[in-house]
Amino acid sequence: MDIKVIDVSQDIEDIERLRLDAFYHDPTIYSSTYADRFYRNKMLIIAAYIEDELVGALYFSPYLIKDGYVDQLFVREDYQNSKYHVGTSLLKYVEKHIVELGEYFDQYFKKIFIDYNSPISKSVYLNAGYKCTKLDGTLVKKVGVK
Repeated sequence: MDIKVIDVSQDIEDIERLRLDAFYHDPTIYSSTYADRFYRNKMLIIAAYIEDELVGALYFSPYLIKDGYVDQLFVREDYQNSKYHVGTSLLKYVEKHIVELGEYFDQYFKKIFIDYNSPISKSVYLNAGYKCTKLDGTLVKKVGVK
C-alpha cells in the first residue's frame, strides 16, 4: 500500500467522491467545504493507494492551538476490514509524520483528536491507542511528546 500526501495542485474530485460514497453511499452529493479548505491550505489530504487505485484517505487539520485533528477518515467499502488495514495504516502514517504535518501548519502538535460515528470506528480508534475524552464521540491520542 502506498500512502501519499496530496498536493494542492492535484484534483481531489476522486477523493471527495470516495468520501461521499463512504459516508452517504451517494458519490453524487457535492459540497465544496472540504475542497475549499484544502485549496486554501487549511487542511491536508493523506490518501492510500493499492496498485495505484485509491482505497482510502483522511483529512487532517489543526485543532485548537496545539493539536491535530483527523477531520474525516474513510475507506472504500470493499477494503474495510480487509487484510490491508487501510484506516489503521492512514492513522499510523499521521502519527509517524506528525512533526512534518505540524511544520506544514507551522505548529507543533501534542495530541491528535478524532471523532467516531459508529461503534466499529470507535473500536478501530481505541485499538490504535486513542482514548475517550469528555466530549461525546471524540477520542484523543498524545503524540509528538518530547
